[in-house]
Amino acid sequence: MSIEKCVVRLRDSHDRVHEATVYAESLYEAVLRGLNGLVDVGWESDARETVRQVEVEIYQEPTRHIVNVPKLLEWVKRIQCVRESKRGKRSWGRFLEGGEAPYRLTS
Repeated sequence: MSIEKCVVRLRDSHDRVHEATVYAESLYEAVLRGLNGLVDVGWESDARETVRQVEVEIYQEPTRHIVNVPKLLEWVKRIQCVRESKRGKRSWGRFLEGGEAPYRLTS
């Protein structure tokens, strides 16, 4: 995992949620940084309290793709030949030319 923004949350024995935002390269690093961050802002556990679980929310940058439609259609035509020869049935190529879809989605 690359360096990602993470929010580390825990619920204390009084049912209060505490959270810290950290940047980490792994899940365990996020937990350790988050717990240290909570201590740094004044969170203290009771002497009887043991932290059993924390929740880590990882924010990853979205991946954006630009698809060249003519190349996509070229790819569809190539796989159409392979699938038709294997099955001898309907193809996506025919569907794109106005024919019936090769597969039915049922609900």
